Amino acid sequence: SPDEIHGMTFRNWNVQMDMAKGYSNYIIGTDPTKKFDGLVFDHFLFNGTQFTAANWLTLGRFQVNNIETPVFQ
Repeated sequence: SPDEIHGMTFRNWNVQMDMAKGYSNYIIGTDPTKKFDGLVFDHFLFNGTQFTAANWLTLGRFQVNNIETPVFQ
């Protein structure tokens, strides 16, 4: 979205994604003067593994730009 996002929670998600297909996931803050902030992964399972601060980027093959570090619950 080209709009500013301040606060988004993904609660109780259970995502299954075939990572063998080589796709990446993207979270991009498009305005360099305003970071995407307030992102929360609350009990977010990705292919059966809960996201943590240590694993989310590699597990979900995320490409990120201009976002604050998410909160993990």
